[in-house]
Amino acid sequence: MTLRQGLIFALVLAVAGAIGYWFYSNFEKERKDIDVGFLGAARYNPLLAAQRYIQSFGVTAHSEEGLTLMPPNKATLLIPSARYEMGGGEAERLRRWVEAGGHLVLVPSAAFDEEYERADRFLDPLGIEVKPIEEPETGGIVDVDWPGTSDFITIKIDAYVRLDASKSKAKLLLTLADEDGAYLIRLALGKGEVTVLSDANFLTNYNLDKNDHAAYLWRVLQLDEQRPVWLVFSDGMPPLQRWLMQHAWTALISGGVLLLLWLWAASRRFGPLRATVPLARRRLLDHIAASGRFLWRAGQGEQLLKGVRRALYRALELRHPAWAGLASQDLYQRLAALSGLSYEEVQGALLYTHLGSEHEFTQAIQTLERIRKSL
Repeated sequence: MTLRQGLIFALVLAVAGAIGYWFYSNFEKERKDIDVGFLGAARYNPLLAAQRYIQSFGVTAHSEEGLTLMPPNKATLLIPSARYEMGGGEAERLRRWVEAGGHLVLVPSAAFDEEYERADRFLDPLGIEVKPIEEPETGGIVDVDWPGTSDFITIKIDAYVRLDASKSKAKLLLTLADEDGAYLIRLALGKGEVTVLSDANFLTNYNLDKNDHAAYLWRVLQLDEQRPVWLVFSDGMPPLQRWLMQHAWTALISGGVLLLLWLWAASRRFGPLRATVPLARRRLLDHIAASGRFLWRAGQGEQLLKGVRRALYRALELRHPAWAGLASQDLYQRLAALSGLSYEEVQGALLYTHLGSEHEFTQAIQTLERIRKSL
C-alpha cells in the first residue's frame, strides 16, 4: 500500500467513526407498544370474548354471522344488533321460536337510531319502546340490583337510552331500572322469554372485561349447561364464500370434482389431429348457386323464374326479331317445333306462376333453358 492510499483509508475510517459517534450520541433504542387491534376471529367477531366466557362454564356456545338458521328449541339466542335486515317473515319465525320455549335476548332497533324512530318488527307488536333521556342522572354507570341475589354489580351502559313497557300487554317477568328508567325488561312469550336490553355494548370484546360486565352477562343469559347459546354478531347475511363453506360445502366439493373431471376429459383427444385444409377460392358459379338457394328458401322463386324468362325473350329478339310481333299461340308453336318440346310444355314454362314444389320449379327452369339454347 502506498502512502497516498494509506492516508485515504485513514481518512475514510475517521469520517465513518465520526458519523457513528454522532449517531449513537443523538439516537437511542426505544421500545414502544402499538395497539394493532384484535387478530384472527376476534377481528370480525365482536362477541368472541363473550362466547369464550360462556364456554368456560361448560355451556355450548357458538357465534353466527346473520340469523340464517334458527337455533334448537330451549336455547338462548342473543342478537345485540339493530336487525335492520329483518323482515316481517323473519320476525314471525323468531316469534314462533320463542313461543316454543326459546330465550331471546335483543336490543330495540330504535336504540341504534339518533331520532329513536326506527321501526322494530319484533318488539313493536309487544309494546316495548325506547325512551330517550335528554339529561341523564347516572351518566351511564349503573349499580345493578338483581332480585334474589346479594351480588354488587356495576356496569356501564348508554346513559341516553332507556326502555318503556307501559304499552305492553305481555306478562313482565323482570324489570331493572335506575333513576333514568328501565335498562332491562324480561317478559313471557308463550313458553319462552324475551329479554330486552337498552344497550349491549358491555358484552363486546373491548368492554366485557371492564367493570362487572361479565357477571352481568351471566345473569342476563341465565346460563345453564343444558341450554346452548347462539350469539348473532351481524345484521345481514354472511359473506357468500363463508355461507357456502358452512352450509353448502358438499356442493362445493362435488362441483370441484366435476370441474376436474371435465378438465381432464377436455384435455383428451380421440384419434389423430385432422389436417387443416387451406381455404380455396370459390368459383363464380358456386356463388350464383348459393344465391339461388338463398332466394328459393326466402320465398323468392318467382323472381328467379322471371329472370330466366327475360333472358329467353332477349335472346329471341336478337336471333328471331320477326317473331316479336306474333301472337302467343303462334309463338308457342314455333318455339315447340324449334326445341322439340310439346306445345303444352312451352306454354307452361312461359306462363308458369304457381310455385308449387321444388321439382316443378326446376322443370320450368330446365324447359326455358332448353328453349333458349335451341334459338
